[in-house]
Amino acid sequence: MEEKHPVTTVVRRRVKSGQEAAYEEWLRSLQAEAGALPGYLGAEVMRPSKTGEPYVSIFRFSSPETLEAFETSEMRRQRMALLPPIVNAEAELERLSGLEGGAGGARQPP
Repeated sequence: MEEKHPVTTVVRRRVKSGQEAAYEEWLRSLQAEAGALPGYLGAEVMRPSKTGEPYVSIFRFSSPETLEAFETSEMRRQRMALLPPIVNAEAELERLSGLEGGAGGARQPP
């Protein structure tokens, strides 16, 4: 039987000037709804240290399957539809599994 490993997704998003509060509210809402999903282990958000730098969000799930369920959920689709007026571009994504986490991980396309 294959052992399941936790998965971490690192998301970097550049937020439009003046939209920081809206983005942070969007993130709080996303995290609150994701908290009800099986396998969601939590998230951390790092605000930019300088103007123009991205927010960095780190989402953790119990397995690749629970991450995929989140990524394909209707809830996430609806939340993502709210982003275009708030962010400057597509997010940069990086996915790390329990085994890859210490070695830098595998880069996933945005």
